[in-house]
Amino acid sequence: MLLRRATSNAYYALFYALSNQAADLLAGEGRPHRIRVYRALDHARAKKECNKLGSQTALSVGIRDCAGSLVTLQEARHKADYDPRWVPDASTVLGHIDLAQQAIDNLTATDELERRAFVLCLLFQERL
Repeated sequence: MLLRRATSNAYYALFYALSNQAADLLAGEGRPHRIRVYRALDHARAKKECNKLGSQTALSVGIRDCAGSLVTLQEARHKADYDPRWVPDASTVLGHIDLAQQAIDNLTATDELERRAFVLCLLFQERL
């Protein structure tokens, strides 16, 4: 049970880091609309956009890795939270935790303009 929870928490650590980045970069700390931006990130939309962004060579390796990690960790979270047949082992779960930490490190180490572009892609649908 604890291993399942740890996998779920690893995903949410990255998701909340992205939510914080979006709020900080688009609304600013302590600003009235910060909570609105923070709460705007949607799990399904984030995964869909990260799937698309992960293959774009115009983005830095750090952002592409962060995008890929979100997809991987969200899929692991779904197994942990919803699949009773999934039997986690400690090394797999530690891998999820390490992946989340590396993704957060990559995100925060990336240039502010690229982080802003990344969170804008996650929050807003492209209209054609």
